[in-house]
Amino acid sequence: RLFQPPKKKGGAGGKGGKKKAEGYVIDGVSTTEMTREQLEVFAHRLREEMEREREERNFFQLERDKIRTFWEITRQQLEECQAEL
Repeated sequence: RLFQPPKKKGGAGGKGGKKKAEGYVIDGVSTTEMTREQLEVFAHRLREEMEREREERNFFQLERDKIRTFWEITRQQLEECQAEL
């Protein structure tokens, strides 16, 4: 995994105290400690990964549709052959 979500705090928080900024941990570094450039590089990596995942998902959906169509045609042919017999 590339990052972990921040731990959730219980309760409503305290009055008058400063809240510590919580961040995600990416490659062992907290986002609160990363530079803008590091965050931009990580965002770019996430976009590339998302695009690859989207392409793979679309490919598998097409394959699923092909198999389903093949199954329907084969089933219809079987029914026709059984009717002939």
